Amino acid sequence: GKAAEAKKIFETLREVGKNGVVETFVNFYGAEGTTGSTPATINTKAYYTKGLGELGLGNKQAAIADFKKSLTLKRDNLWTREMLKDLQAK
Repeated sequence: GKAAEAKKIFETLREVGKNGVVETFVNFYGAEGTTGSTPATINTKAYYTKGLGELGLGNKQAAIADFKKSLTLKRDNLWTREMLKDLQAK
């Protein structure tokens, strides 16, 4: 009964994902000498988020494309893999 509210949430997910894609990223070493993020790890999350928004808006093919892009960036992205597997099984 809250279709308008749900649509707004899914549109926000799509926009956050789209705006989250980066071309370059400067990451400094942390105190422990480890790095945190890379463009691939940032973008895999961005495409996953965008895919969730597309799926919620009923854009199945766009969601599949976003989930596939997410997996090309980081093959071990468990949630992306599961969403894609579920969509392709339907």
